[in-house]
Amino acid sequence: MNETQIHKRFVTLARERLSQRPDDLERVLQLLAGRRGKGLVRRLAALWGEERRPRYYDAELRVVIDDWAAFQGDATKFRAPVKWTPELLAEMKKCRTAHGTEATAAKYGLSKSLVCAKLPGKSPRAK
Repeated sequence: MNETQIHKRFVTLARERLSQRPDDLERVLQLLAGRRGKGLVRRLAALWGEERRPRYYDAELRVVIDDWAAFQGDATKFRAPVKWTPELLAEMKKCRTAHGTEATAAKYGLSKSLVCAKLPGKSPRAK
């Protein structure tokens, strides 16, 4: 798939998945139109190449859509670490233990679902 095909498929899936949630759809489309979305599409095109059909990757695109839709902050401030290093994950785990998932997500500019996905296990309650 090339960048244009990935972008079109992403928009189609987002509209299908978030048809009942227009605010979330707007947030996802805003993120896709920004630097983060363009970078994601570029990386996926390089990773996937031309060999597979679009539906093969729908599950991966849906995960991104759900994560972006769950983000409750300003879409222009959405960010994720460039690389998930062991040091970063350890720091996030320490923060999650001390303050909880919601505070960790806010501190790192991530959604709660992404924090839970990257730090599996029982989530301790904030003190």
